[in-house]
Amino acid sequence: MTAKSSDTALYFAKINGKQVYELVENYLADADENFYVTNKYELPIASGMKMIVNQAESGFSLKDLTVNDKKIDKEKEYSILLTDTTMSVLKKINPKCEIEQLKDTTLSSAWTKAMSKGQQPSAPEDYIEVEQ
Repeated sequence: MTAKSSDTALYFAKINGKQVYELVENYLADADENFYVTNKYELPIASGMKMIVNQAESGFSLKDLTVNDKKIDKEKEYSILLTDTTMSVLKKINPKCEIEQLKDTTLSSAWTKAMSKGQQPSAPEDYIEVEQ
C-alpha cells in the first residue's frame, strides 16, 4: 500500500479476507500526526484487489473489496506485502498477527532488484473506484 518513502521496509503477513477488509477499512479511517488520507491521490495502492470507496467531506470509507471481480472471500487466507504505514495499522487492529519484516529489503530495493532481472511492473489496472 502507500509509503511515505521509497526506503521504507517491507513486511509480509498472512491474514484472512475479513482481516484484509478490516485493514483497508481502518487504513482509510486511521488518522494520526504521521499519516491520514486527505484526498483521492493519497488512497492506498493495492495489487490483486479492487477497493470501492465512498468519498464524503469527512473523508473516505470502504464500501467493498473485490478480487477477480468477486467480493473478497472473508474466510480465505491471503498473503500480503505491507509497507511500514500499512503494517502499523495491521498491528494496531490485530496485535497477535504474525508480521515478518523482509530482511535487507526496502520498497526501492525490491523494485530495483525486480527490474534488474528484466521484470517490469504489470500494466495499470482499475484498482480503486471512488463513489461520491
